[in-house]
Amino acid sequence: MKTLEQIAQERIIVLDGAMGTMIQKLGLTEEDFHPKGMENHPILLKGNNELLSLSRPEAIRASTSNTSKPVPISWRPTPSAPRASRKPSTRAAISLGR
Repeated sequence: MKTLEQIAQERIIVLDGAMGTMIQKLGLTEEDFHPKGMENHPILLKGNNELLSLSRPEAIRASTSNTSKPVPISWRPTPSAPRASRKPSTRAAISLGR
């Protein structure tokens, strides 16, 4: 089985993990999403997980702490994938598995 690094050398890859789910399990409050200087921000920021790297970096570390084990990677186009794009060149690339 190829490693993620080997696959990345061959093609563009998109990783969609469960980091948001892991962050939700922490039970953070609105205040947790307000970094220094944004304590009184007028817009609700809860759910803007990118801000946690400033306001609660330990939450990000906790969410990614179990990533040291190799994980098998598998991907194949779904039957509807070629119809997802209107561009013929994209449909052809998807149907070829590129």
